[in-house]
Amino acid sequence: LLSRNASAVQKDNAPAINDFLNAQDHHGNTPLLVAIQHGYSVLARFFIRQGADVKACNNNKVTPLHASCNIGDLALVNLLLE
Repeated sequence: LLSRNASAVQKDNAPAINDFLNAQDHHGNTPLLVAIQHGYSVLARFFIRQGADVKACNNNKVTPLHASCNIGDLALVNLLLE
């Protein structure tokens, strides 16, 4: 998921960056959701600032907001609610 789109991101290609930010793996997870689930809050904030879909859900209907609540990151929860 990440590696196949990394070169497009490095070239500052806006459509490809959007594709990268909103790509889904076989579980329906986006890079934003994976970053949150693994506790990478700084990376998650970066993805949000770059335009990641904060309402996207995976195959289990988990959203970035659900994941942020699960890890207890109140600052990220507030950012997602803005």
